[in-house]
Amino acid sequence: TSQIQTKGWTEIMINHKNKLWVMDRGDYLSNSSANRIYKINPFTFIVEDSITTFINSNSMVIDKNEKLWVLSSGKSGVEVPKLAQYDIVSKSLIQSFDFASSSSPSRLTISNNKSDLYYINSSVFKMSYLETTLPTIPFHQKTTENLYGISIVAQSNDVYVFDAKDYNQQGSMIRLDSLAVKKEVLNCGIIPNSLK
Repeated sequence: TSQIQTKGWTEIMINHKNKLWVMDRGDYLSNSSANRIYKINPFTFIVEDSITTFINSNSMVIDKNEKLWVLSSGKSGVEVPKLAQYDIVSKSLIQSFDFASSSSPSRLTISNNKSDLYYINSSVFKMSYLETTLPTIPFHQKTTENLYGISIVAQSNDVYVFDAKDYNQQGSMIRLDSLAVKKEVLNCGIIPNSLK
């Protein structure tokens, strides 16, 4: 029925308190400058505000204190990948964590109680929203898997991790409990990445 103009590639959207927070990745294939998260009124289709992020943002969540966390891929030779926390009222950066330049963190997800963040950086990592450093020990250590997504289903503390394998054959879904104990592995379609 309508459209909302943004700068470039929009990929992630969060509905929070009757506002849409939309990640605009710009031209992410060649991007070498900061990106934005737009605050959009879904009733008037007006972009009301925005937050400037680091280069090549790829995923985001809002925690129980209503702080916005944004995971960014960075750009080789320009900026390392980062996990950043923002105040959505003042739009200010609260803190940021640097990854090694060789890292490829992605798929930032949050627990049902909005207190634990999960992301993939080869293996799966978990950290509290109150942490002041990045975790060094994986929540789930990968072996031969090609981890491609994380989901946490409502009313369950189980963590579902997706293995895309070689992107051509059927993938699989690994179900873990809150202590990262493997409960089951199920076959999926090609390139699985989420569960609703």
